[in-house]
Amino acid sequence: MGRDLKEVDEALKDLKTDTETSISGIRTTLGTHTTDIAGINTKLGKQVTDITKLQQSYKGLRTTHSGMSTSLAWMSNSIAAHTNGLTGLAASLTLLTVGLSIFKVDEKGITILGATREFPWKKKIDELQKKIESQTQKTDREKKEKRDKLIDDNYHHIDNLKETEQTVQKLKQRIDAARQAADDERRRMTSNPRMRTDAGIDVARPVVRGVASDVRVLRSALLELTAAF
Repeated sequence: MGRDLKEVDEALKDLKTDTETSISGIRTTLGTHTTDIAGINTKLGKQVTDITKLQQSYKGLRTTHSGMSTSLAWMSNSIAAHTNGLTGLAASLTLLTVGLSIFKVDEKGITILGATREFPWKKKIDELQKKIESQTQKTDREKKEKRDKLIDDNYHHIDNLKETEQTVQKLKQRIDAARQAADDERRRMTSNPRMRTDAGIDVARPVVRGVASDVRVLRSALLELTAAF
């Protein structure tokens, strides 16, 4: 009729003992990996000057950690498949799964049992970023100081240029006013039939009336020009 109950109990006892021994071995291996990772962290602290190399090492470490988690998950599934409902063994496997969730590696550092040890290069990167910002501020300040010094050294030249520009603008205004005065005088004389003549100083045989008209026009322009001085 098959095996008796005593043989079944002995077989289950042996299976539980062997399985607990395997779980203990897994825990021991996990402890070794934790020690190895701490050693890697120490080595990374000595090579902080080579940030690129450290980042590559960190990526390799993260890949290794991912592979280790996959292996442990596979072991957990294999052990669970052989428990056949043993409550104590299921509880042990649950603790093992929880233990894996509190072991984490990210860009900041390694977190084990809630305690995080930052990677050395993170602090160096923060310091380098602050240094770069300070250097930028220093460069901006030096540029401003040079610009202010250039203005101070050429202050009188700048003032002279401003005065010259103002004088030129005034001359332009007076010349425009003189032109306007000459045009007004010419229109006034042209509108008077008694003073109308084209025989001025610009013709080969000017007449007195024409020359007099041109003189009046020139005098109006000169009066506007002399008013500026």
